[in-house]
Amino acid sequence: MTSASEQVVVIGAGVAGLAAASQLAAHGLGVTVLEARPTIGGCCGTTDLGGYRLNDGAQFIMLPQLVGLVLEHLGIDPARLPLHRARTPLQTVLAGGTQVHLHADRRVEVLAGRIDAGKAQAEIERMLLRWQPLLKVLAGDDWLLKPIHPLDAARRMGPHLPLFTRSLQSELEGLFSDPALRGVMAGHLLFAGAPARRFPAPSILALVSVLADGLFVPEGGMGSLPQVLAGSVRARGGTITPGAPVDRIIRKPGGGFSVHTESGGPLDCRWVISTASPYTSLGRLLQEARLPLSWQHRLARPRLSMKVLSVQLGLRGAVGTLSHLNHHLPSPESMESYFAPEPGAVDWVYASVPSLVAPGLAPAGSSVVELYPAIPQAEPTEAWTAYRREHLAEAAIEWLRAREPFEVVVRRVRSPQDFESELGLSGGGIYGVDPSAGFTALFPQRTPIEGLYLAGQSCFPGFGVPMAAISGIRAANLILKERARG
Repeated sequence: MTSASEQVVVIGAGVAGLAAASQLAAHGLGVTVLEARPTIGGCCGTTDLGGYRLNDGAQFIMLPQLVGLVLEHLGIDPARLPLHRARTPLQTVLAGGTQVHLHADRRVEVLAGRIDAGKAQAEIERMLLRWQPLLKVLAGDDWLLKPIHPLDAARRMGPHLPLFTRSLQSELEGLFSDPALRGVMAGHLLFAGAPARRFPAPSILALVSVLADGLFVPEGGMGSLPQVLAGSVRARGGTITPGAPVDRIIRKPGGGFSVHTESGGPLDCRWVISTASPYTSLGRLLQEARLPLSWQHRLARPRLSMKVLSVQLGLRGAVGTLSHLNHHLPSPESMESYFAPEPGAVDWVYASVPSLVAPGLAPAGSSVVELYPAIPQAEPTEAWTAYRREHLAEAAIEWLRAREPFEVVVRRVRSPQDFESELGLSGGGIYGVDPSAGFTALFPQRTPIEGLYLAGQSCFPGFGVPMAAISGIRAANLILKERARG
């Protein structure tokens, strides 16, 4: 048995925690992964309901090359995670009638409205020419998996730094001359949870990645990735314990920690990696330890990402849309109204149809549809009563029924309060720390408490799956470096 001085407890069996555990177990450390839920996967899990496989959080994979690099780095054959690519990843319908499909081959199909498809195609190519070099720097090799040396980062990023000086809104205005096309492009970035003026220009990389590299769903759903990672952890001698919510982390006087679960005895270890929210890890779980004032101030002022109401449906029959992701949005000049909808109304909706990309997620001839009606962002999770959740869910279902007939076989509805209680997402913020706040809003992975590390605290929309895994690997590497020092 590995001594306590070589033990690591990882809190959370999502992508970040499992990637960290696989890395540590490969280097001979004793690893125990504690997961509060009865199943693994966290925000990248899936739930089977009446023959339909529903996403628990993440809906797709972008930057598949980074996912492949992560798996190879962990000694896992990427072929163990077959991916299906969306043929028509994006559709936008704007108030006023504009309707555009963007295809995987970057073809622009204007179904309604006056957008010049040829000019739009040329402007999209210009966007890719401008931004793909930076995307290749970020995702072209495994440098993000290793310690980042400032000189190396400066060498790689230096030529592209001028791209960071603008806002996303000004970048879109410079790239796309037609206001309607600009609205289409901005619409695909609204799922980040804030208006374009609040984001730095590099946020456009989420759109660039879809058009350049594709949008994918694993065969078997998003939960296939954590299952592959979990297999690696177990094969290397690590232990994964679902249904073991952590109650507190106690720093021991002589060094190391005692990690207590709600249902079992304490686990003694030298290191802890927590993939729970920093506000949970440091603000609630950590006991009897003083944090510097700067950290206390940050914990007292949470900067959280957007909240959603999720309405997931298993339908009998196929749906009419050709696109995986579908945005029904206000007109370009009033796009910010998306974040302040009328109470109880369902006017603006983001909808995904994962079974279009991976048909095995639904029974033959059936569909899985996820609806996300726009909701106010400033409300606390307590405002989401069961009545309000169900009332708005019914309105969203009726919104869809007005567009095509269908029969609901299964349904699952979750509000911000449900995401907080079920997935441990502080304040119901589905991406963790607010992505529009930039990297400075993220907490360092190395905390002021020796031996306690953070991972998976934020997942920028679209890039969340590979970046969560990378955060876990980087936290594990910090432990390995500390171990090597003795």
